[in-house]
Amino acid sequence: FTLRHLDLSYNQIDRIDSLMFHETPFLKHLNLCRNKLNILPDNVFTSLDNLLNLQLCRNPITANFKELLHYIPKLRRLDLSFTGLTATPILPLPKLTHLNLTGNYIETFPPSYVEGLFSLKSLVLKANRLSSLPSTSWPKIPLLKHLDISANPVKVLTADSFQGLERLETLEMSSLSRLERWDPGSLAGLHSLSSLHLQS
Repeated sequence: FTLRHLDLSYNQIDRIDSLMFHETPFLKHLNLCRNKLNILPDNVFTSLDNLLNLQLCRNPITANFKELLHYIPKLRRLDLSFTGLTATPILPLPKLTHLNLTGNYIETFPPSYVEGLFSLKSLVLKANRLSSLPSTSWPKIPLLKHLDISANPVKVLTADSFQGLERLETLEMSSLSRLERWDPGSLAGLHSLSSLHLQS
């Protein structure tokens, strides 16, 4: 098969066989959103080394993402929104440009977990459990242009909150209902910022 796009979203799929994609090596876009996938075999993507876009949103996934995703090193876009993540997964994806982690239970975003995301340009952390911003992680993703931290329980914004994001163009931080302090100069280092969203 020379299949390039495969959309299996909005089904009741609860299991995928490890050989399911072995006949589709040219696949570039795979959408598995809104199914009932819980466990994905570590080797399910071994034949998809041309995959560029993977959507796994709204599945209650339990997986070793480091092992699962290292077979698709060309991946550019990854959607893990509403998958029940309680921690930032380690992603061995040096070419990834867009990462969506919306609607999970992530409390921290440590630098050691993003060290390999050299090409990341868009990061969506909306509606997680971040009470403080991971300022030590930003220098690890220096190409970032779009950041969404809306609807997180962030309490303080300081001069260090966005340090290392010199190329950021769009910042979305609406619905920060627990914000208690916003220090002057917290946005001073964002020299490329052209769009700021602050809706309550």
